[in-house]
Amino acid sequence: MADSEVDDRCIELVAEVFSAYGHPLRLKIIRELKEHDLNVSELTEKLGCSQANISKHLKVLLGNKIVGKKQEGTQNIYSLASDEALFICSCACDYIKKSRDEEKQMFENFEERVLG
Repeated sequence: MADSEVDDRCIELVAEVFSAYGHPLRLKIIRELKEHDLNVSELTEKLGCSQANISKHLKVLLGNKIVGKKQEGTQNIYSLASDEALFICSCACDYIKKSRDEEKQMFENFEERVLG
């Protein structure tokens, strides 16, 4: 495979990962899983969404290896796949703080509460 093909494939994979982070509900799922491993019913209750909607977004997060799942009895339990999942969110917050002065304090408080 030529270097340009490898570069193109790497760019595509990075775009897929960023796309997986690109929905507010997926970020809320990540926020909840930071605190506790949860099943779909628990996520549905905490986030106030339908089970189908939560499952649809979990599928995207699973496909990009942002979350993982394990079977406990008849339940699938979801967790963050790695610390890098939160690190990417933290980097996005840092970027916003540096590029948008008016939101700096809001994001510092958010990071402390949610990501810290």
